[in-house]
Parts: sequence; C-alpha cells; structure tokens
Amino acid sequence: MNKRYQALNTLNLDTFFFHQEFENDYRIKHVITKTNWGHRLHTHNFFEIFFCLSSNMRFLINETVYSLRENDLILLNRADVHGIINDTNLLFERYVIEFDPNYTADFCQYYNVLEVFETESHPHILHLNTNQTQIFLSLFNKLYSYENPQDTYALPLYRKIAFAELMLQINNFASNSNIPAIEDEDPKTNRMQNILSYINNHLSDNLSITSLAERFYISPSYLSSIFKTFTGYSVNNYIINQRIILATKLLKQNLSVQEVADKSGFYNYAHFIRTFKKYTGYAPKQYMKTLSSKCTHDL
Repeated sequence: MNKRYQALNTLNLDTFFFHQEFENDYRIKHVITKTNWGHRLHTHNFFEIFFCLSSNMRFLINETVYSLRENDLILLNRADVHGIINDTNLLFERYVIEFDPNYTADFCQYYNVLEVFETESHPHILHLNTNQTQIFLSLFNKLYSYENPQDTYALPLYRKIAFAELMLQINNFASNSNIPAIEDEDPKTNRMQNILSYINNHLSDNLSITSLAERFYISPSYLSSIFKTFTGYSVNNYIINQRIILATKLLKQNLSVQEVADKSGFYNYAHFIRTFKKYTGYAPKQYMKTLSSKCTHDL
C-alpha cells in the first residue's frame, strides 16, 4: 500500500469516532459478532463491502438507519460514518471485504468499478433476489477460499480477477436495481435521524447542545443521553468529528484555509489549525500539499 496514501487517510480520532486503519490493499473476512459489540460509529481509510448472512439488524450510515435483511449488500466509502445500533444481543454474521481503492486501478482503466461508491448519492444498501444472492454468495465464497488456498499458483491474479468480477456485478446490479432500502420507522430512531441530519446540514452554524435541544423540543440532558446511547458519542464529539471530515473535503476544493475553517464551523482560526492537526496528523496547508501528489481514486 502507498505509504503516503495511508498516512493521508489515517485520522487520529481516538477521542472521536473509532477510525480503523488499513495496512493492506485488500482483505476478506468471515465475521460473526454480537450486535452489542463495537457498535460505536466509526469511519475507515478504505472502502468496505458487507454481505449480510443475518437479518434483523439495525445499521446506521451517516444519518439514516436501515433495517438489514439477510443477503443484503452494504457499500461503504471512506466518507461514510456507520455502525450497528441494535440494542438487543443478536449475532451478526457477514462477509466483509475491505480494499484500498487503488487496488482496482488495473481494471478501472477499462471500467470505473468504483463508480457505485463515488457518486454523490451512491446506494448504501442493495437488496438481492434469490438468483442474485446465489451469484454473490458464489463470488464471496470463491474470494474467501483464496485466503487459505491449497494451490497458490498465480494466486494474486486469480484473487484480483474474482474481485473484479464481484465489482462489476455490484455496479451492474446497482444500476438496474429499483428496490428501495428499508429504513427503520421507529419513532425514536426517526427523531435521532432528524437530529443527525440537522447537524450534518448545519455544520457551519453555531451548534450547541442547548440550541439543538430547543429545536427538537427536548431537554439538553435528555438529548445528551439519547445521543450517547444511539451513537456511542457525545453531541460535541460528533459535531467536531463531522466538521473535521467536512474540512478535509473542502480542502480538496482549493479553498483557502480561512474559508475552510469558516465553512466547517471553526470560527477561531488558531483553534481550527490545532484541531485539524490533532485529528489528521497534518496542518491544513500540509494536507493540501499532500493531496496534490495523491492517486486519483479518492472521495
């Protein structure tokens, strides 16, 4: 993996969102966990594909909660804040593929298989019918079998060919699918979705627990409590994390550092510099210089 790419996309979010680092180009895992494990919202420095082998899961992506069904596909890019939010102790079984987008460079010259991840309104959940389930299950099983192969002849090539086929199938299905993802309709969930959506759409405003509580007609203490339960984070930590993510996006638009600070809700320039460096490892200007030498596949 390109070390510059890795360093650029590794945020130091220990006190904010759990941000998983990735030192490989590609890996696949078969995972079974209890849904009360690791449910805190988090981000990645890689792209991720879930193939759900369980149902009755509640999964938050950005500000939307989805009710997952068995055989659903979940597509996540680096900008997607996500996590399991079930409050019951269920087993969640899935295949998980994690990959550096540069791993697709060999075949992206023929077709941009990252398109389904990179569009502004890219689908996060794809529901599969019976035939599609068999196709994808076969591909995931094949890719997983390459993790402990009996024959290692040309293994990296076989793995990449199978992965390319998986990505093409995902893009083909996503472009032809008209089945909407199922969103959770629980009233408490809907209220939290509205709060998260408001925060994400008003990051440049002077957000506070008091102002948010007043807007949604609840007490500050109750807001703090339900927010922590729902996301695993305090309101303030969530807001600062989202502002840092927004700032990294704005810096890619060649705006001045002052403009980025203002647009991302940091009205104290010095505070923005300190906070940005604390959570990205770079001062904003250093981050911008690093961007100029990055590989093409980025969000």
